[in-house]
Amino acid sequence: MSEVPPAKEKKKIIKKYEVVLGVLSILIMAYFIVGKYGCFMVNKSVTDVEWTDGSSHDNLKRPEKPKEATQIDKETESTVRELARLFANNKGKNDVRTEGGMQRIGLTKDERNYYKNIRENFGFSDEISSAQNWFSVLKAAGSTYKTMQGIFQEEQPEDGDDFYNELENRFGVPSSLSREFAKRGKKEVSDWALFVEENQ
Repeated sequence: MSEVPPAKEKKKIIKKYEVVLGVLSILIMAYFIVGKYGCFMVNKSVTDVEWTDGSSHDNLKRPEKPKEATQIDKETESTVRELARLFANNKGKNDVRTEGGMQRIGLTKDERNYYKNIRENFGFSDEISSAQNWFSVLKAAGSTYKTMQGIFQEEQPEDGDDFYNELENRFGVPSSLSREFAKRGKKEVSDWALFVEENQ
């Protein structure tokens, strides 16, 4: 009697390890999709809130002003650029040399006081080293000073409501706060410009 040849085994089209790899691939893709979009693909938005105690040191990183608020004329821009170089230079950290440099630039006594106070009050002398960064800071400060100068040419604190309304309209400083500041007897443009810088 002749032997019956053994039945041929059917070849499997997909092997076990291929099934495992396929399942793993699907799980990995699902993990990344859920991680990126969430289960229901809901749009998410995140808002950063910064709490401060209102001290001047919170102004180390000053918020950017609207473009129109930081525009200054060419002469002021040139002055501020020179001042930025002076403040960035190590020699500019010496008070006597700073004063001499500011006089050489052509700043009035009131302007010199203002820019020195900006540097001291906001703590920038130790925080900012490059002239470009100083320029950004001083350009905003120069814009405030120039605007206050313009207001002072038309109105004075003792003139009444118009002055305080102008400050509120231009800088958003409440008139009640400005009136309180006026009681301290501050009369110079630099005093008011610093007040605005700290309170707008």
